[in-house]
Amino acid sequence: MDSKTGAEYRNQTKIRVQKFRQEQERRGYKSISVFISEDFRAELDRLNHEQRFNRQDAMDHIFNIYKKSVTSNATRTKSDKAKKPMDKGHSKDDKKNSENKPDFLDTIKEKLLSGDPGEISIEDRDRIIFHLYEEFPEKTQAQERIDLLNGADILFNGKPWTKKQFSDQLNLARRRKKARQK
Repeated sequence: MDSKTGAEYRNQTKIRVQKFRQEQERRGYKSISVFISEDFRAELDRLNHEQRFNRQDAMDHIFNIYKKSVTSNATRTKSDKAKKPMDKGHSKDDKKNSENKPDFLDTIKEKLLSGDPGEISIEDRDRIIFHLYEEFPEKTQAQERIDLLNGADILFNGKPWTKKQFSDQLNLARRRKKARQK
């Protein structure tokens, strides 16, 4: 009987891994090292068990789903953007936010009907920022504030708002308000 030594097994494994890496490079993949959480690894293992994906195929599957969701979010209509924050993140007993969101959108639109919503005065922008912050004061509601602004076509320097821009403008609005009060 021909038994292999540990060194022979390691050598065969090394050759097998090299062939696998060469095949993946030929397919256009790059080799990287990453740390993944236990939850993510469990998800990869679940996909392996349920759909017979190896870890690489499972990661490709997850990434493709992510790409589709990003693409669909980028191409959704403006009316979808205005509707999305109303449906997101609130329980049924959270009546204050669910009742005030439509009223608030109507209030903003009424205030902006006289001019181009993309070009509003700094004072109007400050009022809108303060009102949004009062309606959605939690850090977890930052995206809702941004979605409402962008959904109502209230732009920041001609571009859609980001969380960072909103935070910066809120701080600047507070400073301007404080300076006016002196």
